[in-house]
Amino acid sequence: MRIIVLIIIGLNFTFSAYTQEKTESVDQLNFMVGKWDGNGWILGKDRIKKHFSQSEIIQSKVKGRALIVNGLGYEIDSTGAITDREIHEAFGIISYNNERKTVTMISFSSMKGRMESDMMILGEKKLQWSFKDEKSGATIRFTEDFSKENKWSEIGEVSMDGENWHQFFEMNLSKQ
Repeated sequence: MRIIVLIIIGLNFTFSAYTQEKTESVDQLNFMVGKWDGNGWILGKDRIKKHFSQSEIIQSKVKGRALIVNGLGYEIDSTGAITDREIHEAFGIISYNNERKTVTMISFSSMKGRMESDMMILGEKKLQWSFKDEKSGATIRFTEDFSKENKWSEIGEVSMDGENWHQFFEMNLSKQ
């Protein structure tokens, strides 16, 4: 009898571990994994478009339970040369939030500090995430499109009312 109970407990533990691993996975985002390089632009507070060179490295960790995102951007000057002036540094962790039943990104950047956002899957290899800017009250959202093979296109938009959106950012990267 004791052996049967131990077998049942063992099977229950194995099944629990298996289902937990499946529900906490972000395998559906594996298309993001890799090294990405390219360029983009951002509108500053002065409404002047500034161009930059961007590199992103995305890795899958903990058996597909998390993606680690490292991003680094440098200013491109008026001659088109990449300078050593860092304009963007960010680090993010993308994982499945079992309580909210959604993919969540916790990110840290030199400009905004710590942010937490739910990621919405809009369609085949298309994602969107947003956050509320506490100072201005504006909502800032980013839409990422990986639907073209080895291409990552992203736009950033801002809205004061959640209905009228104004683009302030665009980035186009290629997988290396």
